This record gives sequence, C-alpha cells and structure tokens, in this order.
Amino acid sequence: MDILKILEHRKNLLIFLLLWKLGTLILLGVVIDALVWPWRTEFIADPSWLKSYLNWDASWYTLIAKEGYSNEMARAFFPAFPYSIRLFSFGVLNEVVTGILLTFIYGALFVFFFLKVAYTRFSRRAGGIALVLFLCAPSAFFLSCIYTESLFLFLLFLFVWLFLIKQSYWAAVPAILMIFTRGTGFFVGFAMGVIFLFEIPNAIKTQQFKYLRYVFAIGASFVAGALLFLGYQYWQFGDPFEFIRVQDKYFGEYFSNSILNCFNPSHVLDVFLAKPGLVFGRSFSVFDKTFFYLAIVLSPLVWKTDRKLFVFYFSLFYFPATMGELGSFGRFFLLPFSIAAICCAKFIVDFKKVTVNVKTILLMVFLTCGLLAESGLCLLQAAYWWIG
Repeated sequence: MDILKILEHRKNLLIFLLLWKLGTLILLGVVIDALVWPWRTEFIADPSWLKSYLNWDASWYTLIAKEGYSNEMARAFFPAFPYSIRLFSFGVLNEVVTGILLTFIYGALFVFFFLKVAYTRFSRRAGGIALVLFLCAPSAFFLSCIYTESLFLFLLFLFVWLFLIKQSYWAAVPAILMIFTRGTGFFVGFAMGVIFLFEIPNAIKTQQFKYLRYVFAIGASFVAGALLFLGYQYWQFGDPFEFIRVQDKYFGEYFSNSILNCFNPSHVLDVFLAKPGLVFGRSFSVFDKTFFYLAIVLSPLVWKTDRKLFVFYFSLFYFPATMGELGSFGRFFLLPFSIAAICCAKFIVDFKKVTVNVKTILLMVFLTCGLLAESGLCLLQAAYWWIG
C-alpha cells in the first residue's frame, strides 16, 4: 500500500479530516462525561458535555462573546475571535455551540489554504502528507477547542497564500485581522519586516522596485493593524496599552512574559538550559520543553526548504519560546509546526534513499503514535489539566 499516493487525493484527505475532527470533538466533550476523574472533580463545576469545552481560555472567549469586556481580567484576550462568536450566534445560539461550530469552519478554511500553499509551493503529494503530519501533532486537538488556533491559522495561511503565491494587496486584510486575533500577529509583522530588508538588495540589483513597493505595503499593513488595535483599546478602555497592563497584572506572575526577554541573551540561554519541571505546567514543563527542542531540530530543514517560509517559522517559534518560561509552548508550537509540516512533507517526498514501503511504515508509525498522544491530551484537557 502506497500511503503517499493515497494522500494525493482530496477525497481521502477529507475523510481523514472529518474523522479526526469528530474524534477530537468526542474526546474533548462527550467521552469525558462517561469517565470518572475523582481527583479532578473539584475543578469541574458542571459535568454536562458542553461544560468540558469551557476549560481555561475557552471560558474567557465565551464570556467575552456573551458579556463583552465588563470583566477586567478578560481584557487580556484579543477581540476578533470572541466577537466573531457573538456575531454568528445571532443572539440565539449558545456561545459554546457557536464557538464549536466556528472552530470547525475556521479549521476547514485553514485546511483549504494550507493545501493551496503546499500544492502550489511544492506538490499535491507533499500537501497531503503535510496535512496528515500536522493533524497528528499531539497538540493539534486545540483546533477543536474554543481557542484562537483555528482562526489564526486560517488567517496565517490566507495571508501566506495572498502574499507569497498570488502577490495580492488583499493580503493586508488577514494581516490586520491577525493583529486583532492574538499577540502572535505582531510576530508575523516582524517577519514581514525581515523579508522586506532582505528583498532590498535583490530589488535594487534586478530593478524590481514595483515588487519592493508591494512587500513594503504589506509590511506596513501590520503597522496599520497595530495602530488600529491601540486605537481600539483606547476607544474601548481609555488606555491604548490596556492589554499589556492586564496581562502583566493578572498573568505576569504565572508566565513571566516580556518581549524584552527575547533580546536578553541571559534569558534566552536560561530557556535552552533550564531543567524541565513538571510533566505539564506553566514553567519549563517536560511537555513544553520537548516541543521547544523539536522546533530547534526542525529549523535547519525549514531553512533549507524555503527561506521565506523559514522567516515566518522562526518568528512564530522564537518569540513565544523566549518571552517567558515556555508556558503553553506545546500549544504555541502548533503555529510554526504548520509551516514545518509542509517542509517535512517535501523532504519525505524528495528523499530517494528510502523506498516507498519504508516511508509508508515510518509514516504509519508516526500517525499511530501521534494520534494516541493527541487522544490522551484531549482527555486531559477535557478533565481540566493544564496542557496549554
């Protein structure tokens, strides 16, 4: 059986995607109600299957969707995702149900543009393998949680498609929306600045000034998005830096995050060398450290495969990893891994020293182990364990 050839067909990918989505939703919601977690029951206020979708950040997004930012602590969360829940609930649907439906829609849109980028940049076979690799990553289940991952990944790959493939000025729209979705949008803006700087010598040499103006305009859209976000905070809360203030006030002691840490060599070295603590936790956990080292290992492969994609990969990996003490990095890793998965898939397709049968066996082993790990993490997330 040539699984690589099977994954070229969109029909097979659609079946796998639907089964994966159904499985994660069941594990996150329905199945957990049938299990007994006596040592965690004090954290579960309502055993209903909907309640298990409200763990951690999800509870804040649904609260904002329902009541706005009346709770000061809620101001630490960006507005695009919860307000889209409010918009599409039409004042009738339950916010949790709407959130689940939107993660499905955003996730489907992400997959659509993810495949378009992979197909156009590399090949259909690489695209199919990349999608399966990504969905079998242990923390990929967050696409089914009421978190921003599904929306942000959709906007990220819509942006990459419009910017790198279509070279359309419409790329400015997802660029601005990323800023309003989560802080990672600012890191994508940083990547655009780096790309612009690297394009200058080549543009001068080849006299491609029109393309250089285009790259500058798209990069400037992130600046415009940042200014709009500051203006929104000032209009809503009377302080353009309310998000930073609330993050520091309520979450600073838990995560020790600061953008200045990213430029502090001593702190960066600490992140590399810090001894892992608990298996799951907010500070240098085994789970988060594992993904941190994996991101480092994958970096040369991404660099060799596609330099522009590497700039986005590095920005999505480096800043979240070095801002604090790797809190939630197992989840944050999902964003750079979406790019790494495409590069890994291209490597698998192009690597000729191994037969198709061996590739199939290795891929099946990865899929089996990945799905088992993901299933276990789904159950832990539903049982109110801190996964990310």
